[in-house]
Amino acid sequence: MINVRYVSRILLGIGALLVVLTPSMTAGAAAAVKGAGADSADPLIGVWQQAVATPPLSTAVDYSADGSGLGREEFVNATTDFAVTGTPFTADEATRLAAANKTFVYTPLAGGSLAFLYHLNNAQGQPIKGLTQRTRRRWLVDQPVPCHGFASS
Repeated sequence: MINVRYVSRILLGIGALLVVLTPSMTAGAAAAVKGAGADSADPLIGVWQQAVATPPLSTAVDYSADGSGLGREEFVNATTDFAVTGTPFTADEATRLAAANKTFVYTPLAGGSLAFLYHLNNAQGQPIKGLTQRTRRRWLVDQPVPCHGFASS
């Protein structure tokens, strides 16, 4: 069986948001950790994969960046050792984990930023340019128009 502290160091080293220890490995086998989840974490995990692949850890990390939902699902189904997600488990997922007597720890991994992008056209179909926060508010209040299915107010 593998040393639990050793596995903990490896998993914390790759900084996964959801961490669980691998249950057992045969003596002398190379350590391997499998994870899945958010694609936004893929570049960062790639750096960690290289870092833990060399001695003294000599650990292979297989990460599949297929999205947070799939990562959580694979973790719940015990097909991965860890998952990376930007959203917490759903009530159904938490119930399934509890029923399987599985525990997890949320561990902050990385910060990121999101941008709200928009494209507005005037009544003639021309793009509206040069909107600042002040002019955007005045324009939306004075001339509300539907924008991609959402009505401005």
